[in-house]
Amino acid sequence: MKRCFSLLLALLLALSIVSVSAEDEKGLSSLPEVKEGCSRYFFLLPDDWFWDPSNTVGIYWSEGTDACTSWPGYKANKADCENVYYYDVPKDVESIIWNNFYENVDISASLSRYNKRTEYIPTEDSLNEISYDRMIAVVNSKWKETEDKPYPPCDWYCYLGGGEYADIVTSEKEETHYRYYFYLPEEWETENCTPSVYWWNGTESQSDYIGVKALKTSVKGLYYYRIPKDVDTIFFGNSTDFNPRSDMYFAVINCEFQKDKVYVIDFDKTYSSIGSATVEYSGDWYYFYGDGTFGTTESKSDKVYSCRSFGGDNPAPVIETNRYYFYMPEDWDNILSTGAGIYWWEGTNNCRDYWPGYRAHETSIDGLYYYDVPKDVTTIIWNNLVKSDITLPYYSLFSLAKQTFNIGTEYYEAGDSLLYPEGIESFDNMVFVMDYDNPYVELEGTGYDGEWYYYYGGGEYGTTPEKGEVFYNTRQIGTIPEIGKYPNNDQFEIYFLDTFNCAPVFITYTYGENGEEIAESSEMLFEATSDKGSLYSFKIPDSTKSLYFSTDTQRSFDIEKNIAHNATFAFGVTANGKYDYKTYFLSDFLRISGDVNLDGKVNVKDATAIQKHLANIESLELLGKAAADFNVDEKITIQDATAIQKKIANIA
Repeated sequence: MKRCFSLLLALLLALSIVSVSAEDEKGLSSLPEVKEGCSRYFFLLPDDWFWDPSNTVGIYWSEGTDACTSWPGYKANKADCENVYYYDVPKDVESIIWNNFYENVDISASLSRYNKRTEYIPTEDSLNEISYDRMIAVVNSKWKETEDKPYPPCDWYCYLGGGEYADIVTSEKEETHYRYYFYLPEEWETENCTPSVYWWNGTESQSDYIGVKALKTSVKGLYYYRIPKDVDTIFFGNSTDFNPRSDMYFAVINCEFQKDKVYVIDFDKTYSSIGSATVEYSGDWYYFYGDGTFGTTESKSDKVYSCRSFGGDNPAPVIETNRYYFYMPEDWDNILSTGAGIYWWEGTNNCRDYWPGYRAHETSIDGLYYYDVPKDVTTIIWNNLVKSDITLPYYSLFSLAKQTFNIGTEYYEAGDSLLYPEGIESFDNMVFVMDYDNPYVELEGTGYDGEWYYYYGGGEYGTTPEKGEVFYNTRQIGTIPEIGKYPNNDQFEIYFLDTFNCAPVFITYTYGENGEEIAESSEMLFEATSDKGSLYSFKIPDSTKSLYFSTDTQRSFDIEKNIAHNATFAFGVTANGKYDYKTYFLSDFLRISGDVNLDGKVNVKDATAIQKHLANIESLELLGKAAADFNVDEKITIQDATAIQKKIANIA
């Protein structure tokens, strides 16, 4: 107990040391001096305590100097932030009551419904060693009304100014947290609007979706929250209401390296999944100058903004960009593609929050696209903008969803490229062309290398700044590989589903031009478990002619058909009792619906896994993707995470 009091004493001492700088930063210095012989107490008025006839806060005490002679006591003073009030109370007053002060109102009509008050709140700790001078009382959100406790208690916090409070010393808070501001668009101000912030990664992650209530500033529509420094992605929304509502909006935001900036929604950059009503809102981080103003430069300049959102007739600030072209290969135009997409995860306007990023602009040349990318973006990925309302099996997605490798956008130094031995200062206005003769394999799909070329217009490009005798106009270099085959090392992946619980599983295959080569029996790699069996994988040559699977007690017949990338086989029993095989596709699995992380149970970790997948933080395994479609609408969206959370909470 003594250690606890010592810690509190140290806390208050540290608070007094930093009080001058805190007041200068947060505006507390503008308040009048504390009355002599008094302690100053702050109070955070809950949102549901406000009603039209009540226009401030009241404070009441029944014993001590200047004890109140009538209810509701003295009218409190407005502090430095919306919903924050204060009053200077004589030091001999041992307990107070905060209430939603009313003026010129018939009390009899208001007591039962509108009159709100706290219980008696002590102004010192139980042993009279710690005074709550300069601290703020906050109504305990976990309180529930009972006959014994009809009025809510309060907790005392160190008041940091600007509506912000904490239970740790300011200097420690600065070392471990960043402050992030958010401008709530006017369109998001609904009847039940309670702006919130949520994060699932890093320190102090929120276990209850959709998070905690954001803190107000004195500027209308401007909110903030202190987030631990190791958190890199957050949700800002207009509601802490868990139940799905048509008027609930949110944005998934990359907050890495954006401390003390403000995020502003740009309605011209919202992203709607094709075939889905889901809209993911996007915007940009801006330097925050205080008083609700912001801009694109670190120091305040002539171009300052204070609007709550961009879009329509309110264009966002102009950002310096480079124009990059992309020749999308012919085989990328498939039944899943909806054009060309461009994605980057760092720098201005980054689209780390969602894949496949921005829709690239078409040119008059078939297959040629372009996009204007901020100059501070150093790496991009081009893709074929696969729509999300996929009705085909997942194996088709892996074959038809295409993307490049990570492409550097800055420059070539001398010796970096065989085509440009002297280097290139900038790739601005150049075109990136895929080279199918130089591929590489990436998890769950195939990516390809390529090269930057000088673009001459009209779909023509070459290796010299000015068009010469040698130039090109093809959509890709090299021969398009056969769909479904991994070109790297001439291998592709197949799977085996163990429905009889007979692990380990071995594979033997013949390969070569005529199938004359026989591979030694190899143990397959365990991947995951569904409620239909355990899944194993193995990479085989694309020249494989036949194969069979075996265990200690079972062996399949030789398989000579349906051998293709992502094909999945399992033991079957024929009419005469011999073991045959069955062919599956990955999407055919009868999985445990909702078990996204494949740990055999459905809990909040599975909802979190979906959120990380949507934010491109961690990808899902094959069976995990199937299990993530909890509402069975053939796509993975935030609605699946919400449905899982409702299931866990037994909410209909």
